[in-house]
Amino acid sequence: MNLKNIRTFVTAAERNSFTAAAVELHYAQSTVTAQIDALERELGVKLFIRSGKNISLSDAGRTFLGYAYRMLSLQNDVESYFRGEERIFGTVRLGIIESVSASDYVTAVASFLQENPEVDIRMLVGTTLELTEKLKKGEVDLVFLLDQPVQDPDLSVLARAEADVLFFAASDHDVPAETSLARLQDETWILTEPGCNYRRILDDRLTALNLTVRNNLEAGVTGMIIDFVSRDIGISLLPVFNLKTALEQKRVRTFDVTDCRIRMELQVLANRHHWLSPAMRRLAEILKDAISKPL
Repeated sequence: MNLKNIRTFVTAAERNSFTAAAVELHYAQSTVTAQIDALERELGVKLFIRSGKNISLSDAGRTFLGYAYRMLSLQNDVESYFRGEERIFGTVRLGIIESVSASDYVTAVASFLQENPEVDIRMLVGTTLELTEKLKKGEVDLVFLLDQPVQDPDLSVLARAEADVLFFAASDHDVPAETSLARLQDETWILTEPGCNYRRILDDRLTALNLTVRNNLEAGVTGMIIDFVSRDIGISLLPVFNLKTALEQKRVRTFDVTDCRIRMELQVLANRHHWLSPAMRRLAEILKDAISKPL
């Protein structure tokens, strides 16, 4: 079975397009079509459902995709072993959510680059859903996020550590040290966008309690939220690691909401079916070490 044909199949499956696969692999589109046709003849099944210029995996194609990933991963392992290619170089595409990108954890990425000058990092900021989908499609190599434990058979967790999401206000704001969501209905809130994972938990809890709050500002930038709260424009919630500096400077203070305590997980994820280069493995190790220690 020709491994070049298998690689072409995987690329076409991840891109849902023979044309996109041809561009990525620097082939003529007729070459891609011929390689897929040859693979289908060899296996005796149709791997794709073709509808005009659109393609999608058939049931047999979805089954074969798992085998194809394993075959390409084994090829990479064998080649790396016999060539002695444990030298750390190349490009790593890292997906990261905004709140983590705004934390001191990104210094681990800087440390990695200082340690490995032959590696380039391509960092993409997005939501958990966006980044995990890109990871499954092969558009990023690793994902670094904060969310509920990700449970997906196509993804593997390389590192994880718990982190609290805390409610906070300006240091001189008169909100009690311990309170409830019902007692916060009259407060002005400054919140992340609705798709944010911990914002979603808050919204679900408010709905369950039949409560509403006044959301004066929505912002997807962590630093902006902290700045507005420190000016006593409203209250908010953010992961503890985002509040470290503002708390040390006494610009804000945290308070306990007894009926809405949120704990999530920092996680470093990889595609279970994809080969991890030495650079990817080393970056994952450094991130794992970083999140295992308190900031």
